[in-house]
Amino acid sequence: MFVGAIVSGLLAYLAPQTLSMALASVFFLGVFTLGTFSWMPIYLPELFQTRIRSTASGLIFNLVRLISFPLPILSAFLFSALGGYQLTVLSLTLLYVIAIVALTILPETKGQPLPN
Repeated sequence: MFVGAIVSGLLAYLAPQTLSMALASVFFLGVFTLGTFSWMPIYLPELFQTRIRSTASGLIFNLVRLISFPLPILSAFLFSALGGYQLTVLSLTLLYVIAIVALTILPETKGQPLPN
């Protein structure tokens, strides 16, 4: 999903600036952006002990919301500062590169018992 978001962000940057192309590229960007949330309920609980599993998962979900709430304002600022949506989408696509790096640091839980 992160790679798809990066590719669709590049598509939005490289595509001609027409309304139909902008809508198509933003649609694909939205699909991959929202698709990244599908791994969270599956993977995150496996990282924590049983007694704090639901609290830790809820804390992570809500901290992400707390951190991301100013991003629409940042996006509007970038839109005006960079002169359009193409460079704004490209600059925000770098967040997915950071996410891929973070995922390589997190432990693999496949085939391992849940922490007690």
